[in-house]
Amino acid sequence: MEFGKQFDTLGFDINPQRIAELAAGEDRTHEVTAAELAEAKRLRFSVEAAEFVDALYRRIITAGSPTTAPNLNRRANDANIPAP
Repeated sequence: MEFGKQFDTLGFDINPQRIAELAAGEDRTHEVTAAELAEAKRLRFSVEAAEFVDALYRRIITAGSPTTAPNLNRRANDANIPAP
């Protein structure tokens, strides 16, 4: 998000609802405020993989991140790797 204040930046996600929310200035994870998103005038969002690959912009990928131990363990088990 900070990159989008100074550089052309593409935020990418495969979830169209997530992209629509971010484009409307809403972050359901509450990691950034609507005001902070509005300050990132050079940040745009897309669900198009081709746009992500072909864009000549700095890229930021938004993705759900496990923030609790159960999620970490579940994701580790899904990947057959030991949890931290």
